[in-house]
Amino acid sequence: GDPSHNWGETTIEYYCSACIRRHWKMNVLGILLLFSAAMVTLPITGYFASKQYLFEGILGYEDGSIPGAIMAVLIVHVVIGAYIYVAWKEGPQDLQSTIKTE
Repeated sequence: GDPSHNWGETTIEYYCSACIRRHWKMNVLGILLLFSAAMVTLPITGYFASKQYLFEGILGYEDGSIPGAIMAVLIVHVVIGAYIYVAWKEGPQDLQSTIKTE
């Protein structure tokens, strides 16, 4: 490689703007898949875990279905909020600034 290459940068950012665009699109797809998986697994896990262990186990509720469902809804909102935050921070302006710095 080039001895002046800053290895703190990713290799894709170093080589060309077309590669950066391709990397950025792949990164967006990866983030979308990650949050999609979280949107499916975390609320379901949160529902059953909070229903059985927290509400029925520790707090002694006879039926913890409704509080468990409320917990699942809260988890969904947290996942959506986290996705919006990540999308806001990794918007197209980051791509433009990376291309301009070459």
